[in-house]
Order: sequence, then structure tokens, then C-alpha cells
Amino acid sequence: YAARAILDGPAAACEPSAAPFELLPAAPFLPVKGGKVLLKALYGGKPVALTLEVSAEGKKSFFAKTSGDGLAEVRLPLAGRYLVLAHYKGKGASLVFRAGEDK
Repeated sequence: YAARAILDGPAAACEPSAAPFELLPAAPFLPVKGGKVLLKALYGGKPVALTLEVSAEGKKSFFAKTSGDGLAEVRLPLAGRYLVLAHYKGKGASLVFRAGEDK
């Protein structure tokens, strides 16, 4: 299982790690309510198509699909904490971050 947490503030795109399956930001972003983030799912260092489960503040859950290039654009309807979960071939990955109020 691979987990990443991004603290408050802008986040840079992350370099892939040695984890067999991971979920990471594909581009720098400043998560804010009403914005979007671009995420990438990698298995064995290669992009994979799958479904992401997104939970906002533990209240609102929705899904986003990655394309064949492993990319998914995730909308941020609320300010607060986000948990993004993914599973692929028996492996799990998560990404946690906080979205601020819109500008």
C-alpha cells in the first residue's frame, strides 16, 4: 500500500517512487474549493486506467476515472480535507490533501 500526504499550500508534481502502485499529482497545483487537480496512477512505473474514489471532508464521495495515460482531473467542490483512494491488481494507494477556500 502506498500513501502520500500533501500539507497545506501549493503542491509540486511528485516524482514516482519505487512503490509498485502509486497515486500522485501529475502537475503542480494549489488546491482550492472550485478548482481541479490532475492526478496520475502508476503501476510498475507505467500509467494505468482505473477508477478513483474521492471523499471530500468525509461527507461527499464521488468517482473519477483515469484515462489510458493514467491521468484523471479531479474537481474540488468543497474546501477541506480530501482523500483519494485507488486499487489495482491487489495493491492500494491513497493521496490526502487539503483544499482551501476559493480565491
